[in-house]
Amino acid sequence: MSGLAGFVSWVAGLWMVYLLFKKKGLLHGILGLIFIIYPFIWGIIHFKEQEIKTPMTVWIIAIVVGVVLAFVGGSGGMGTSYLFLFA
Repeated sequence: MSGLAGFVSWVAGLWMVYLLFKKKGLLHGILGLIFIIYPFIWGIIHFKEQEIKTPMTVWIIAIVVGVVLAFVGGSGGMGTSYLFLFA
């Protein structure tokens, strides 16, 4: 299930990069492809726009579900120890 949440997060991120290309142009879209945090922050800043609300909501929910499932299921790539998050 954690993998499914990761895939949904990836798709929502690409959706936001597409919107970034559409609304801001080529340079911002390329920056969004290189630095995936850029469309995430841009989406949070422009969250009130109707076209951006749906993919950002899906993206945030997928990230939260993925993190929760990783903690509960222990399927996080770093084994079962999550102390690295608090270091």
